[in-house]
Amino acid sequence: MDRPDASWNDLREHLLKLVSSTLVSADDGHPLRHWEDMYSNVGVTPSPLFAPYCEGISAATESVPTPLTFDVLSQLYMADRGGDQKPTTLKETNLCHNVISEHLNGLDLKSHSRTDLVQFRERLSEGRMPSTVNKLIVELSAVFAWAVENGHLSKTYVKLTNGVESTRKAFSQPQVRKLMDYAEAMETMAA
Repeated sequence: MDRPDASWNDLREHLLKLVSSTLVSADDGHPLRHWEDMYSNVGVTPSPLFAPYCEGISAATESVPTPLTFDVLSQLYMADRGGDQKPTTLKETNLCHNVISEHLNGLDLKSHSRTDLVQFRERLSEGRMPSTVNKLIVELSAVFAWAVENGHLSKTYVKLTNGVESTRKAFSQPQVRKLMDYAEAMETMAA
């Protein structure tokens, strides 16, 4: 590091001296301690292979696994599948994904459990019709199925509720006739 103009042979010779002194050194208890010192000089984290031997590495150089949240999965899913959707469908999908993400509260999906998803469903159910909750669960299920197919998740615990009926009622024939008459009247007024 002190001699950036050093030749390959100079570097090789220096490395061999360092290795031989490290392997015979017993003063610090850990022969690989010298490797740690070399890495700290250049700001590079040593290979995880040496981690059990390099106990002196500071916590700042240890990598913390990034949680796999629904936000992350949603972005990956939309990058892959979003282009296949019409603009109105895309808008609806994004809205559903935002609601799902909000109610999953940053849950790390690499280690989620069935209990986590039961609690998620309960949170979704507050103030929503069962058919709306199922629509959101269908969106979650689609993302999870895609994530399993693409190696992002190993398992899911999504379960849809069968037989959920909507409380909405269809228009009766007289109501349909009344709407049609109104529409025709509006059309003649506009002409």
